[in-house]
Amino acid sequence: VADSFGKSEVARGFIALMGPAASMLTTGLFAWLSLQNSEPFLSDLAILSAAVNGLNLLPILPLDGGRVLQALTSRLSPRGARAIHASTVLAGVGLAAIIRDYLLMGLMILIAPSVLSVKASAFHKPAPLSGSEAAWLASGYIATFVFYAVVTLRLWNEAMAAGGS
Repeated sequence: VADSFGKSEVARGFIALMGPAASMLTTGLFAWLSLQNSEPFLSDLAILSAAVNGLNLLPILPLDGGRVLQALTSRLSPRGARAIHASTVLAGVGLAAIIRDYLLMGLMILIAPSVLSVKASAFHKPAPLSGSEAAWLASGYIATFVFYAVVTLRLWNEAMAAGGS
């Protein structure tokens, strides 16, 4: 299974980022079309696409954002990487509690053991990222996440201002 993601962490990280990055085209098209003709369906479609892809970029395994974080932490010790992943899981549980999404909180708690297990972190050891590879991957990840956050917030605010959903 690990080989299907590439032989190095840089390959794994960029492969994980490819789906959400490619979906920026359709999300952007839906957003542009909805802004051109104020069609609620297109606006809802753009918000849904941005929200789903943005959530997929959360830095929690097994989501694509978690795989990017896994690649970015590949130079750390397994214990250090697990500590970072544990903090993202805790942040996810905290966010779920704040927004009172108990289903999300339950899912976060259910995935925590598999994310944090020593056995899972020792499953493979592809070549870690170099400093420049990590910088490029982090930049791509941040830019993609910001795109989805901005599109979601802008369309959501416009929908609320228009008295929509």
